[in-house]
Formats: sequence, C-alpha cells, structure tokens
Amino acid sequence: MGFESYVRRNTHERPFAVVNDFIGTSVALALGVPVPPNAILEYRSERGHLSLAYGKGGMTTPPLTSSALKEAVKGDPWAATGIVVLDQWILNEDRYENVLQLPGRELVAIDHDNALLGHENPLDPTAALLASRDRVLTRHELVEHLPSWDNVLGWVARAKAITDAELRRMCLRCYDSDLVSASLRDALADFLIYRRQSVGAMMETLRKSYSVFTDDLLTSEEADPDDDGDVAPMVPGQVNP
Repeated sequence: MGFESYVRRNTHERPFAVVNDFIGTSVALALGVPVPPNAILEYRSERGHLSLAYGKGGMTTPPLTSSALKEAVKGDPWAATGIVVLDQWILNEDRYENVLQLPGRELVAIDHDNALLGHENPLDPTAALLASRDRVLTRHELVEHLPSWDNVLGWVARAKAITDAELRRMCLRCYDSDLVSASLRDALADFLIYRRQSVGAMMETLRKSYSVFTDDLLTSEEADPDDDGDVAPMVPGQVNP
C-alpha cells in the first residue's frame, strides 16, 4: 500500500510557510475540523510540512471551485461552519479554493500556509503577531453559502475546550524542529490562546457583515461564554445550549 502526500517547504520570501501550515492544520485537528493528517518532515537538515493527499484510485482530489462551493456547503454545513471558525481563529484569509469534497460529501480544509504570520516575511514576526491578534475577518468564501448560523456556537465551544497546554505543544514542536526561536514560539502560543478566547465575539462581527444572518442573533454571553463553565462534548449538528 502506498500513500501520496505533499510537502511544503520554506522559501526566502516565505520563511514561515511550514510553521503556518503545521500549526494551522494542528489546530484544525484539535478542533475537529476535517483536514489531512500532518507532520513536520525532517530530511537532510531541511524541515517541511507533510500533508497526506486525498484521492481515489490514484487520482488526487481537486480543490472545489467557487461555482461548486454552494452545493458542497449545503451538503456538509457542520464542517463548513467549522472551517469558518478555524479560519477566524488562526487568521487565515486564504480559504479560496482550499477546500476539498470527498466522496460522501464531507468537506476537508487544506493549505494553511497563509495563516498566523501570513505569506509575507515580517522583519519582526513577534511584533507582527501582536499587531494582528485583534484583527477580525469580516469576509469568508463559505459564509454566504451557509444555510444558517446555528452551528457556530458548537464550534466556538469546541475551540474554548482546547487547553493552553495543547496549543503550546504545537508551537513547541516547531521550536524543537528549529523553525522558530523561543520568543517566537511563545508569541505564537500567546496569539492562539488570545484569539481562542475572542473567537466567539469575532464570529459575531463576521455575522453582522452578512445581511442574510441578521435574524440569527447571538447574545454577547453566547458569543463569548464564561470559561469557568463546563463545555459538553459536541457532536456534528449539535448546537451549544
């Protein structure tokens, strides 16, 4: 049995592509958003982000085009909503055509190399993270096709259930692979923890930018529930009470 996979490498213009993709995909896995299994690949002193390729009969599954998104989101609104929440959390503005649809209509998110530190090469990446931690995505390719806003609270609850320690371990893996400094490791973890706490309020801001959801109101308490409360396990299609 053989497996196809992709490996993303850093370049001079994009020195954090591997970090962005590894952490973004790892957050998705912890959250429960369907993504390909991943790992940091170490080969001949170079580091890359390895991602399993999905396909059937040796053929790679192509990303969905814009024209196919509407029906795909309609077929799997739970996963589609999870992808939107994930992108808000990790500040991923590059969802365009980075969605696959597997047989059985399940949506899968791919390519997170433009999240977190983005596609640019900041002179001071730690300062760049600090400057962008309150930035809110107010547009998303999948939102306009969502049939309702009902699944958002369930995904926000899932995000808030992920521990600080788990997020820090993702960043530590990048540090252990010599991809980031100790200060950037801690800045990445702090960025993820901060935005996890704010993701409900950020999703409410996103909702307000789409008139189709003006009647699906979230209260401020629902958008940003008290962290001291217990979060019940979520299942697909379930809405946080």
